[in-house]
Amino acid sequence: ARPLKMGSRYTDPLSGGKEDLTTTTQTMDTLRVERAKSNLSLEATKTLTGVRLSVIRGNYDQALEDTKWVLQQYYKSGKAGEAMAKDLGQPLQHVVHLIKLSIDKRILVAKDCLERGNHDKALKQIPTLRDAVLWLRSVQVTYPEAREPTHWESRRNITGEDFPEGMSVIE
Repeated sequence: ARPLKMGSRYTDPLSGGKEDLTTTTQTMDTLRVERAKSNLSLEATKTLTGVRLSVIRGNYDQALEDTKWVLQQYYKSGKAGEAMAKDLGQPLQHVVHLIKLSIDKRILVAKDCLERGNHDKALKQIPTLRDAVLWLRSVQVTYPEAREPTHWESRRNITGEDFPEGMSVIE
């Protein structure tokens, strides 16, 4: 018979009990867990990009649901994910912030189109703006807010009533 190689499973008698984890096995298990957590975080970050797209398309309820899901995934993915979730804040606040940014951009586009005489393109912004403002109103947020009068305007008794807010800005 040939001698058995060192490290062969036949060289040492098997105890029958559960074998201790080797350092390699422990490291591999740790890496597997860390990889799963980072995959959760990565998937959540990709979904967060989808939240922005949902806001642009006007799917605000879907954006809110996706943001809630993203927060859950971040909390499951360990300390780094918890830090990302803390940066993200509350789901409703995040979606409202994205909607406000979208409204600002669309208003600027509409004003630019009006200045250039492209009234058709400016009119195309109105339905999306109206939907966004109505959705914000449904969660008790008024946007765009009335701006404060400048020093010059206040000296001439031009009051805040002359500055529209909410839906009246769009109309």
